[in-house]
Amino acid sequence: MLRLGKAITTQTPTQMEQKNSLIIGRFQPFHLGHLTLVKSVIEAGEFALIVIGSNQISRTENNPLTASERTNLIEASLTEAKIDKSNYKIIDIADINDNNKWVSYLRRNIPSFNKVYTGTDYVQELFKQDGQHPLGKFPFLENISGTKIRNLIRNNNNDWQKLVSPAVADLINKEYLVIIKDS
Repeated sequence: MLRLGKAITTQTPTQMEQKNSLIIGRFQPFHLGHLTLVKSVIEAGEFALIVIGSNQISRTENNPLTASERTNLIEASLTEAKIDKSNYKIIDIADINDNNKWVSYLRRNIPSFNKVYTGTDYVQELFKQDGQHPLGKFPFLENISGTKIRNLIRNNNNDWQKLVSPAVADLINKEYLVIIKDS
């Protein structure tokens, strides 16, 4: 434990110097674009703080999976990609449905971060307005989105499996296919 003035922290010097990069999304489901981003962040020497947003919403058309199910998909994909758990942390957080307070709410409820990555335009705009964290470039992969994947699944088009890692495809086929189709 370090004592800094009157404040006490349990962080080690290494943790305090670490570059935490926030990767925030709904991950409905976690796809190759997300995986590419996590790999890029870690390869750049940053710690990937993966935050699953809207954890309280599930079994809807746009949010069929629970936060726990999304965590399972992310962990399966990162394990398959041989990404060591010491390079990332997965956290889920509720949406407060108040754009004016959302960024400060996020800062209060997750570990500190130095940079933000998101594929959502309105989340990018909220962080731009806040002005306290630089936005990292999100390496989009052509024609990959959670919406597209969910729609392909609902239309019984197996092309969705090309847009996710084999581990995610396997888990969806075994456990979540009916949930996504029926939501």
